[in-house]
Amino acid sequence: MALAVGMLCNAQAADLYKASRNVALRAPAVPLITSDPYLSIWSPTDALNESSTMHWTGTEHPLLGAIRVDGKTYRFMGKDKLNLETLVPMTDTDTWQGSYTFDEPAAGWNALSFNAAGWKEGQGAFGTPDMPRVHTRWTTPDIWVRRDFQINDDMNGETIYLKYSHDDVFELYLNGEKLVATDYSWNNDVLLELSDAAKKKLQKGKNVLAAHCHNTTGGAYVDFGLYRLNKQTTGFETAAVQKSVSVLPHTNLLHVYLRSGGTGPGVYRTFDDGRPRFVVYSR
Repeated sequence: MALAVGMLCNAQAADLYKASRNVALRAPAVPLITSDPYLSIWSPTDALNESSTMHWTGTEHPLLGAIRVDGKTYRFMGKDKLNLETLVPMTDTDTWQGSYTFDEPAAGWNALSFNAAGWKEGQGAFGTPDMPRVHTRWTTPDIWVRRDFQINDDMNGETIYLKYSHDDVFELYLNGEKLVATDYSWNNDVLLELSDAAKKKLQKGKNVLAAHCHNTTGGAYVDFGLYRLNKQTTGFETAAVQKSVSVLPHTNLLHVYLRSGGTGPGVYRTFDDGRPRFVVYSR
């Protein structure tokens, strides 16, 4: 009996990092730290560093994992938020004023030169009372919104992002140039980096963001703004290249093999008691 137990232990030790059987399953998220329902952190993407880690409810619980190799830092886990400076704020940072109408306007309503003298004035965001930070009620099928703003700096060489929330069908223009056209959907805080052609539409002085949203049923919402990337970075922008992942659900181990320059792979483990550890092996 003692000999049989010893042989079993040796066999299990040799296959410690091998799943008991092959399962062709793509889980929607991978658990990293699971202490209890409240302290629970998951990775929702194929690569561990493609997005921020989160709670199983979808709330962000950000973890950043980084390793320095030959003086350079590589991010192997999590994704830091962009460091953005506000050019034209959304309501999560400041209130804003815009012109709006519930009646379909004349052609050219999205152009900088359009005369919106007959439109009403209201504070964003626009929507039904059940939506967040609504300052102007919108309960009709359609709304058109124009928002004038000033640009005083030269935007050449800058990275500019449009950020918007909508419910439902949404289109948005910058000085008459269409930047967004959605289908029947609703999304919050979508970030869109402006192309070089779109950035050329920005000019010193007066500009306009113009949006149209069509609500089919239920809640309605419109909020949007413009942002510039702050060139002061956190130092975690360079992502390690993930080569493979092995998830062993019966032991709560997650192995991630990375490639960072000329070094060998690394292994990130999350143990049953929630203690994270990262080990790097050289060739």
